[in-house]
Amino acid sequence: MRSSLTQRQVVILISGRGSNMRSLIEQSRDPGAPYTVCRVFSDKPDAAGLDLARSLGVPAQALSGAQTTDRVAYDRALAAAIQIYSPSLIVLAGFMRILSAQFVRDFAGKILNIHPRCCPNFQACIRTGAHWRHMSPSTAQRCISSPNGSTAVRGSSRRALP
Repeated sequence: MRSSLTQRQVVILISGRGSNMRSLIEQSRDPGAPYTVCRVFSDKPDAAGLDLARSLGVPAQALSGAQTTDRVAYDRALAAAIQIYSPSLIVLAGFMRILSAQFVRDFAGKILNIHPRCCPNFQACIRTGAHWRHMSPSTAQRCISSPNGSTAVRGSSRRALP
C-alpha cells in the first residue's frame, strides 16, 4: 500500500448519512489508492455520516450552517477549517448547502460534486467509488459545483483527478 505521504489529501463534505462518503473512504484503503480521506465535514450536526466516518477511522466534525443565513460567513469558516488540511480535492458527497462564489473561487479546480443529481450518468461509479479510476477529467469537469447549481466553473477545473 502507498504511504499516506504519497497519497493526495481529500476532504469530504456531507449533509446526510454518508453512503457515497463510505465508498470513497473504503476505496482509499485499496492498495495503490492515489488518495486518502483526511477529514469529513458536515453542515448538519446530526448527520449520520459523521458517526460513520468516525467508525471508519476518519476524523469528522460538524460546522452547523443552520444557525446562520449568512452563506458567506459560513463558507469563510468552512474554508478556514478545510485549509488546515491542504487538500488536493474537496468532494461534495451529498453536501446539500449551496456554496458561495468566493468559496468556489478559493478552491477553484479542487471541488468535485459527486451527488447523483449532478452526475446522473455515473451513479454506478459513484456508488462503488470506481469513478476515481474511471472518470476522466472532462467528465469530472461537468460535475464541478458552482454557486448557482450550474456548471459555470467548469473551465477552472482543468486538472487530473488524484
